[in-house]
Amino acid sequence: GISLKQQIMIGITGSLVILLKWSGVLIIPFFILCTISCRYKPFLKDRVKEACIPLSILLITVTLLLFNNFLRLGHLLPDTSALAGRYIIKPAWYYLLNFHNILIVPFLWVLFAFGFFVIFKKRSPKHQLLAIWFLVFLTGISIAQGKDLRYSLLVLPSALLISCVGISALIEYAKTQKQRGWMEILVIIVLLGIYALLLTHTQRILNRNTATSIGFQEAGQWIKKESSSQTLILASSPRLIRYYSGINFKEFGGNILLLPMDQMIFQNTIEKFRGPVLLEIDYWEKIRQPRWLYPITDNTRQYMKNLGFQQVEVVEKEIYVTGEPKQMVPVAWIFKKQ
Repeated sequence: GISLKQQIMIGITGSLVILLKWSGVLIIPFFILCTISCRYKPFLKDRVKEACIPLSILLITVTLLLFNNFLRLGHLLPDTSALAGRYIIKPAWYYLLNFHNILIVPFLWVLFAFGFFVIFKKRSPKHQLLAIWFLVFLTGISIAQGKDLRYSLLVLPSALLISCVGISALIEYAKTQKQRGWMEILVIIVLLGIYALLLTHTQRILNRNTATSIGFQEAGQWIKKESSSQTLILASSPRLIRYYSGINFKEFGGNILLLPMDQMIFQNTIEKFRGPVLLEIDYWEKIRQPRWLYPITDNTRQYMKNLGFQQVEVVEKEIYVTGEPKQMVPVAWIFKKQ
């Protein structure tokens, strides 16, 4: 059985997961399903009895966090923009279709599938726990309307461990067939192949990111320095501005709003707000820039001036422009209305 000390440590460990990030709350349904399904004790009532203390600690942690939200933000729920699909909406099967990208190395998919087959065949408590871990977190991020590959980091540890189950089963099979030496050579080749693919893949990502989506740090830090608690911030890339400025979305106690695509809504927002307004436009998120506002031209500046805005900051970076050599160009503009 699980001792009292172990029960408390399970609850504390789960609470730390939730404190790191709100999506860690998925550990609660994971814990409940493990208690019901994993037969480490034959009788359910005995398993439920041992689960009471850890589950109570988890629920107390969530309750305290919700109460803290209410005191600081005026409402119980945290930032739910990903759940509501405010910015990046994808279908429920998005992560399944991109599972090869989650595992990073394409051929790990085969080992993962074989590992899942082994888990389904053996059905021991430890294998069931691993399967529930993967399925609960995959279901949790798939239900949320807002989806991005970076959210799939929640399922990566369990997916890799399931792949390792597949590798382990192959090694055990090789032992029974007296092919251990051959299997060890194969594992070394697979590992070297993984390292080679990861190196080139990572290098491509780094090269791409150093030449794109730059300037947000400078824009976010400038906004943080020049804004106050009374400033409304309209951003065409609100997630990145939130990240680099440390200012949250308005609905969660901050000052940042997504820049409206509709011109009349934009003007009504400006007219109704009594206070300073900062407006961020950038070079990268072109599909999110209103056509009546981007690209920035003399007509655009005149239009903004008529609304009471002045261009107060321009962030320039050296980038590759399509069909042209690398050059210094504006990548972010900030307008201000007092």
